[in-house]
Amino acid sequence: MDKIGLARIDDRLIHGQVMSSWLGYVGSKEIIIVDDELYSDEFTKSIILISTSKSINVSIYDIDGGVEFLKNTEKRNLLLLAKSPVTFYRMLQKGIEIGKINLGGMVAAKNRTKLYKNIAISEYERQILKKIMEMGVNIYIQIVPDEKAISLTSVLGR
Repeated sequence: MDKIGLARIDDRLIHGQVMSSWLGYVGSKEIIIVDDELYSDEFTKSIILISTSKSINVSIYDIDGGVEFLKNTEKRNLLLLAKSPVTFYRMLQKGIEIGKINLGGMVAAKNRTKLYKNIAISEYERQILKKIMEMGVNIYIQIVPDEKAISLTSVLGR
């Protein structure tokens, strides 16, 4: 069993789908959020920690802290969340092994174009996703566990 049960990109981080679907699917009670901005935002961080069920352990790290935690923990089957593919790319560069990444929700924004359903990416994010795939990581789209997974290569191309 791997340390990371599910690595997911979702700019909403913790929400109904994560709590009800993905945690049960992975069989985890442990969420690790890696996000530099959130780590520095005490107010938002406290809201996330207070609003999460007491039966779920949530930890929030910046990238360096997340890398250190993952390298040193004995815990298994963690649900690893990040808002952006850039976070996972930087973690991979720092030696964290991630075999596959679930590309969840990324909302439309001024510099983003629609990729698939509720996923919009910028040109920079597109290039980062391609770099991650070149590192041998399987990236797939699967909004909820009940849906069939779709390879990012079929939507994005290489």
